[in-house]
Amino acid sequence: MLTLLLASILTLAFTFRVGRAGIGVDYAPYNAVIWAWDNVHGWLVEPIIMDGSPTNFTTPYNFTGLTTSHTFTVPSSDGFGNSFGQWYTGETSTTIMVASDGIYTAQYFAPYLNVTVGVNTAVTPTLAFNLTFANVITAGFLIANVTPTVHAPPLLNQVGQYYDINVNATYSGGVSVSLAFDGSGMTQQQKSSLTMVQYTPILGDVATPYGRVDMKDIAAVAFAFGSRPGIGNWNPNCDINGDGKVDMKDIAMAAAHFGTTATWVNITTHVDTANNIIYGSTTHFSFIGIH
Repeated sequence: MLTLLLASILTLAFTFRVGRAGIGVDYAPYNAVIWAWDNVHGWLVEPIIMDGSPTNFTTPYNFTGLTTSHTFTVPSSDGFGNSFGQWYTGETSTTIMVASDGIYTAQYFAPYLNVTVGVNTAVTPTLAFNLTFANVITAGFLIANVTPTVHAPPLLNQVGQYYDINVNATYSGGVSVSLAFDGSGMTQQQKSSLTMVQYTPILGDVATPYGRVDMKDIAAVAFAFGSRPGIGNWNPNCDINGDGKVDMKDIAMAAAHFGTTATWVNITTHVDTANNIIYGSTTHFSFIGIH
């Protein structure tokens, strides 16, 4: 009976110790995976601070063999400018205390804009950016992220930044887009030659250079095969179906689009050179920019 009791005590997740400084707790070694995610781009690559000091690691990262409790801190906003909301476990501070095995996900949220039912429904994500839906059938939300980079072929002579747009409302007909630009230093001719362009990513186009699914993409997914955030050769781009792991489903999706190409498409309808506003029209959303 005494032997069983001693064995049970030794299997506890921690042991008490007594030293000159008093009584403390030694935790059994554990692993903590720190992830970051936002509601538009999915898994993120963000710097991690541990116990108040930079780690030189980015999310997702698996901290192994930890003992005692530790704090982990992520930025107050992600690389796309979206604000930190909470950890998946509910903590609302950017710093979380960890003392046991687990996956700890920092969640970031892009602001939602309402898209209401009706004809000629206007939505204004920013002062410089306006959308008018010809006919909204089912109400929903719109998220527009302003970002300096997108997974697309380089846009030569880019003016301003890109807009990454996601909409879950149901609509029919076209959507008019207006985008203000900085015309200072431009001639009238340069302004009038500007175009609003749109790029729709291809499933499976996960590796640079973007714009075509080829063997580089297949190889990238194969290299990440079997991984998940913080484990193995994780690459969030290779998680094509967004289920938190890279498996045969992702390889199959990349293979199904092998050889497919995509380019920036001109959607310009008019350039107002007096007021520095460019207008365009589209039927779906993805990346939009000016060049």
